[in-house]
Amino acid sequence: MRPATFVAYLVALIVWWQTCGFLFGGGSDAAHDAGPRTQLPARFAAASTQPTPQPAADAAVPGKNAASIAATQPAATQTHAAAAAASTPAPAAAASARAVSSAAVPGWAVGLHKEIALDNPACPSTRRPFHTLLTGQGSTYNGWQSRIMYYHWRKQRAADGACTEMTGFTRLCASEDGKPDPAAPYIPSVFVPALTSEHLAKYGHFGVLNRPHSVVEFFKRPEMVALIVEKYILLAETDHVFMQPMPNLVQDDPPRAAAHTFGYMHASPRHDSVVKYCWPEGDHTSLQPVGPSPLLIEKNLLQLVAVPWLNCSYILRGRPEPAQAIQDWVLEMWGYTIAAASLGIAHKVRIYIYIDR
Repeated sequence: MRPATFVAYLVALIVWWQTCGFLFGGGSDAAHDAGPRTQLPARFAAASTQPTPQPAADAAVPGKNAASIAATQPAATQTHAAAAAASTPAPAAAASARAVSSAAVPGWAVGLHKEIALDNPACPSTRRPFHTLLTGQGSTYNGWQSRIMYYHWRKQRAADGACTEMTGFTRLCASEDGKPDPAAPYIPSVFVPALTSEHLAKYGHFGVLNRPHSVVEFFKRPEMVALIVEKYILLAETDHVFMQPMPNLVQDDPPRAAAHTFGYMHASPRHDSVVKYCWPEGDHTSLQPVGPSPLLIEKNLLQLVAVPWLNCSYILRGRPEPAQAIQDWVLEMWGYTIAAASLGIAHKVRIYIYIDR
């Protein structure tokens, strides 16, 4: 590379870095839309009082007879599930329920977007509101991505009008000790303790395990679950950007989640041994070429699949053989699709939910 070209590249890189810092950093909200900005209360700066839990799959021995990985769900999680279901408010009280519940949830930032009624009589009876649950981690880069994603969610929801099905939004962030991150004042967020570096080292420092881990931890906390009053959830990631308003694509009768199809998620006979590590009775014929994001699914089904998804992800990442049959960076996605198949959760496979560029 010529010196002049190299210098020009460095200048461009510095300009880009400074621009991102200005637009999406803590010092300026210029890139955000004109909605109210909530300062992070001092009480949120304290470490979470929740102890860092032992990962649900620590007891799972790679290759064990997991007949059904659903059976590895601990009784405590089942108790939490029942409590969460009982505490979930009716849709008619959605806005007030979120306001009350948010007071007990560290990290929640209120007033960042206008609440939209779930039971507006002026809307079609076929309307099915869903809540966007954005999973991420507490890094600076993830924080920038999350703010961009949230900005475009707000933009497309506003474009969709009062009867939009894109009603609620929560960022589920796995952070060190469950502490709020610098992006917390700008995005409605809840925090759970991330997996420690020492624990992740056992699985090749595969940080993506924080994704199913955070969903499991979310459903263990009734005060967090109660924030989602919608029946349906869109599980999304920080590098997603809404290009247009999104309808609810879930099928109700019979229930079928909606998910994007990925070319690298098509199973074949050579994957049968991988499937059986998590689901001895299963094989490739039962799997769908989907992952856990973008995923539109009933809230109760996401709660049902969360622990098996985490357990299977641990099993696949904890052995060398799966990475020989599957690209190792998508093993957590395979953990989801195997877990979903083992529970009989079916998906409407969609091609155009997501465009990967």
